[in-house]
Amino acid sequence: SPAPTSDAVETMPCASSLTDRARQILGSEDGLLVPGVGERIREFCAECLGIEKVNEVVELLTANFRGYHWLSHLASRWLATISSRISMVEDPIRSILRQRMIHEFSPQRADPLLMPRNGTPHIPAWLDPFIQEAEWRGVVYELAKQHRGQASSFLSAVLLQISEAENYKDELLSNTSSTSNFIVFCRTLRSELTRFFALLNADESLVAPTVADICKICSFSEYTYVYAQAVFHHLMHIRPRERHQMQKLSQALTDAAADRSGHISQLDL
Repeated sequence: SPAPTSDAVETMPCASSLTDRARQILGSEDGLLVPGVGERIREFCAECLGIEKVNEVVELLTANFRGYHWLSHLASRWLATISSRISMVEDPIRSILRQRMIHEFSPQRADPLLMPRNGTPHIPAWLDPFIQEAEWRGVVYELAKQHRGQASSFLSAVLLQISEAENYKDELLSNTSSTSNFIVFCRTLRSELTRFFALLNADESLVAPTVADICKICSFSEYTYVYAQAVFHHLMHIRPRERHQMQKLSQALTDAAADRSGHISQLDL
């Protein structure tokens, strides 16, 4: 058969580098529990199928097995046994997990979880149960306030999924992380403006709480303030019947932003 061209050789993965990477993963603490460990074993044994390779795999996995997952489970069982209230046990454990999630979060490790498979976007099966827990949503909100969280496409996708659930609407309104993601901010603003106009048509005296919510989410930063004012002024032109109410809303936002900063001035758009 013809020998491979130089270009083809350059694009072929280096077997030795794959083996070295697989050896490093298999030799890590509790490497047996690493996701995709089966594929790493296949990579490691790809160069040679001899018994020596198999023995080395067994040695790597057993020598570095620590059983941290089992120890964690055992500790939680002990706490449940010596405590009369399970809720008191769950709080410190979840608190520790929450701290570790925030401390160890890395966009470089998290973002590949959304890589398309067979040309279609991939959402991990565990994501829905994850965001149903208030503690874990709190982790997402906390990370969204940090630069590394704002730079993560995975975290943005999680925030978007949370924003699609009606159950978490009030939670997002009370959390500044919703305004750190532009798409989530726009969805929240649109939802509140829809409620504003619905209440306006029913009874204008009922809109005060909604106005307060709109001012809260739109005065988070100079970007959300300017964008919201532009939206309000656009609505004044396309909805002339509510122009007066929109002017009042715009002024309310200016006043709310001025309470947070002394450098706010009226915008004439």
